[in-house]
Formats: sequence, structure tokens, C-alpha cells
Amino acid sequence: MVLPTGRATAEPDVDGAVAATVTRLTGPVLGNRFDVNFGFSGMERFAAQLRDAHTEAGWESRFGTPEAFEAVTGRLDACLEREWTAPGATRPLYADFLDLAGRPEAAGLFRDSGRHWSRLAELARTAAPDSDAAARRDLFDACADLVDRSVALEREAVALLER
Repeated sequence: MVLPTGRATAEPDVDGAVAATVTRLTGPVLGNRFDVNFGFSGMERFAAQLRDAHTEAGWESRFGTPEAFEAVTGRLDACLEREWTAPGATRPLYADFLDLAGRPEAAGLFRDSGRHWSRLAELARTAAPDSDAAARRDLFDACADLVDRSVALEREAVALLER
């Protein structure tokens, strides 16, 4: 991506920016097998893996030791609130953009979604590293529910943006 510097040579392409976000949430991003990890498909996969208590792909299996659990809860918090993002998984910042772009209804939905992402990060941040299996299961289920709520809100927002 080339980021120009200097004076703007045209008006901002707000509609193009909104369309790009919609495309990245609803379709392929990279054009390869890793696309399942992005957008709505990635969020749905994340929730499914959080709930999976039976296979190696499930978080219960992957992060069942105290060390792994502490590492993953720390990464969740960092990735959703601080590192390469803005708080609330960047949803509130995007909501501010949508407000400026005259799309307040979709903005409100993304802002609500951001609250769920921040709550998920808070649950991860405050989880006891030595949580027993039942506490880890409860946390993973609570996180999956928050992801589901965010997906529902963001799908509703995308439907509004596609009009």
C-alpha cells in the first residue's frame, strides 16, 4: 500500500473506504487458505474454537495448561485493546469514521460491537493464570458468546452499509 504525502489531490473516497471494509468483513482478504481467519468467517471460527471442548483445534485442548492459558489470555487482551489496533478491536474508531461519513446507525452498531470486544479483552486480562479446567471452560464460553454478539451486530451494520 502506498501512502501519499503532501496536499490531497481529490476528495476522500468515503464510499470506497466503506465498501473496502464491507468486502474485508464478508469475503476473502488475502486470496488464500488463510482467509478463513479474517472477517466474519474468522470471527465465527474463533467462537467455534473457543467452544470446542473435544478436538485439538479447541481452545480447551490448545490452551489447557496454566502456562498456555496465561499466554493466550495475555495475547487476547493485547490484540484486542493495544497492539496493532485501537481499543475495542478498533470498532469504536471505525464508528467515529462512520459518524463523520453520515452513517450513524451503522456507527452505533460498530460501537456496541467494540464494547463486546473490550469486555472479552477484560475477561482475558483478569483471568487467573492458574484457573482450573471449569473456570477456563466458563471463560472460553463467555468469550465465544461475546464474539457471537459482535458478529451479529457487525452483520447488521454491514447490511446497512450495503444499502
